Amino acid sequence: MTVLQCENKIILCNDYIQLTLGTDGKAHSLVCLPTGEELLDKTQLCPLCSVTQDRFYNNELKLIHTSRRRQMQSNSIRYEDEKLFVGFEELRYEAVIKVEDKAQYFVFTLEDFVCREDAFPWLHMPKPPVEECCILQLPVRRKTQFGAWLNLVSDEKTAICLTTPDVLVRADSERKEDHILLSATAAKGMRMKGAIAALLADSNDTFLDRMDRFERDFNLPLGVQSRRSDCINASVYWVHDADPKNIDEHILYAQKCGFRLMLFYYTCFFKEDGYYYNGDFDFKKEYPNGFADVRTMLDKVYAAGMLPGFHFLQTHIGLKSRYMTPEADHRVLHRQMLTLARPVGAEDTEIFTDQCCAEPDLPQNCRLLRIGKELISYTDVTQEYPYRFVGCKRGFNGTKAVPHEAGTAAGIVWVSEFGAMSVYADQRTDLPDEVADKIAAVYNQGFRFIYFDGSEGTNAPFENFIPLAQWRVYKKCNPAPLFCEGAAKGHFSWHMLSGGNAFDIFPTDIFKPMIDRYPLHEAPLMQQDRTRLNFGWWEFYDDTQVDTLAYGTSRAAGFDCPATLRGNLERFRKHPRMDDIAQMLACWEEVRTKKLLTAEQKKALQQAQSEHILLKNGKGEYELLACERLQTKDKKISVFRFERNGKQCAVVWHNTGSGELFLPVNTDKLQYSDTPDGTLFPLTEIDDGVRLPVAGRRFLTTELTKEELKKLFT
Repeated sequence: MTVLQCENKIILCNDYIQLTLGTDGKAHSLVCLPTGEELLDKTQLCPLCSVTQDRFYNNELKLIHTSRRRQMQSNSIRYEDEKLFVGFEELRYEAVIKVEDKAQYFVFTLEDFVCREDAFPWLHMPKPPVEECCILQLPVRRKTQFGAWLNLVSDEKTAICLTTPDVLVRADSERKEDHILLSATAAKGMRMKGAIAALLADSNDTFLDRMDRFERDFNLPLGVQSRRSDCINASVYWVHDADPKNIDEHILYAQKCGFRLMLFYYTCFFKEDGYYYNGDFDFKKEYPNGFADVRTMLDKVYAAGMLPGFHFLQTHIGLKSRYMTPEADHRVLHRQMLTLARPVGAEDTEIFTDQCCAEPDLPQNCRLLRIGKELISYTDVTQEYPYRFVGCKRGFNGTKAVPHEAGTAAGIVWVSEFGAMSVYADQRTDLPDEVADKIAAVYNQGFRFIYFDGSEGTNAPFENFIPLAQWRVYKKCNPAPLFCEGAAKGHFSWHMLSGGNAFDIFPTDIFKPMIDRYPLHEAPLMQQDRTRLNFGWWEFYDDTQVDTLAYGTSRAAGFDCPATLRGNLERFRKHPRMDDIAQMLACWEEVRTKKLLTAEQKKALQQAQSEHILLKNGKGEYELLACERLQTKDKKISVFRFERNGKQCAVVWHNTGSGELFLPVNTDKLQYSDTPDGTLFPLTEIDDGVRLPVAGRRFLTTELTKEELKKLFT
């Protein structure tokens, strides 16, 4: 690292970054050296650091100012012994920030605070009383792309990222009119001394190389390596009921659909009733040999050429689990902690507390108190003194009703909003690690990727505790997952969730507009974070059709994204178009695997409300063609028109079985086959037209014009 000090400036420089700081406490310039570009908005220069206090503690300042939370900005910086000493307006202490040159990026570590002797005279208290310290904030000029998840500002030329290797530090941003304020902040109760911020900048094309180096230096999950893996865009076959008896049939359908990945929900292996038993992980009767039976199943998946993944809820503790009955675990998360104002007898139905309930409008099935090992449901609370919980049902959920002394702690349990069948683990305790050990024991039987479900069920601040809950499981997994997806994310999650997120189930009648509204909207945003998403866990319904899933998987392929099909053996067996749907999905998976789509084709597939058909011609080559649905009198028959080799064509199928389609046209005007270039079916004129057999997908080619073809079918 080269450091120059001159004319009230401190210049920090390595091969990638030149950062100029002023002794006035501001960052004055930030240049990406590989591109030579100035990255700061110099019209909006701001203090480099800030500290936040709940109020002033110094006596004179306390008397001058009102008592409220205040943020004080840096107004001085000096550099000594590879450290920045940062002073703040009105305050009598400095933050000590160590600067390290990691050759490819800079690291800033909040080492300590240095107080003047007159800072807090006679006050016996932690000094200084800092609630938050913004280690670094930079007003970066707006560019064409901004990845809010990674804190990455970029365009075709340059990329800059302010990040942290610490799950307990907050990397954040604030969008302004002409710039984006990137920041990294340490907080009391999370990480203060020792908090790290890292500044990366490089040409856009090679930025991920810098991020990869950063991840390896700090022993982080290798998010860059994961995003570059061959399976990152592979679609997934998801199962919730697979067991040693039916795994072969599930594998058969997954192979027919061309899937390379199979994701197992934890209910495949463990006893569950909704989420009621989550956390116990007791094997079902179908697994008499426990882990050995799991390994046998996974061996079959590998033998079929697929990779298995594990899907679980790491934050949920089931209400019927051994953690909650017959004794309630104190390590679950509470919405609010209270103190008993009066003794409570074993049969009392009113409970008095010193504090008022902060959330009186909780749904009835979420009104749950824990006192010691007892759970107590209640019907209502009072909002005026004396504060009390009324309508209490003692010994709820099979726990034992016992007396409790005044002054005993009581907590309102955080019941999960998803069905009120579980509660959340407190991430400040060792309960999440205990659950993580159980999950990792399953994963380590041979799984290769992960879905973190229920990830939002943590303490606040969520930007820290959501990724922490994921990290507690991830680091116990051996080998490290090839990629992960999750139901929620924070900044640190970027290194783990290289697969981003997956959208949930959309019924058939709203499937296409929901694809447009959600995954199609998010996909370009995720690209700005150098990440893909999963276009959805798609349920297979009785009314699912070829074009339904073709629309979703084609939109996903346009963004190099996968999708997930939920395995439903009963529906697969009886659906008349299952073979056609499987063939269509297999074709799209082959296109993904071999990376056959051109940039122009991807752009076309990224458009909402546009339909496309993927054909395999007689030469074994794929053709991607725009198509449109034609309205037919018989709603049981689907018809999509497209143009191929200068002729009008249509693909036709029967939605629910088989039948005949009458078209008022001469036979010499039509060609009809089971594949685009397949053997033609002989046609016979009947009643001034032709009757065509319709069941599975059939392809029609005609000399008619587009308008004539449309009229023919209506």
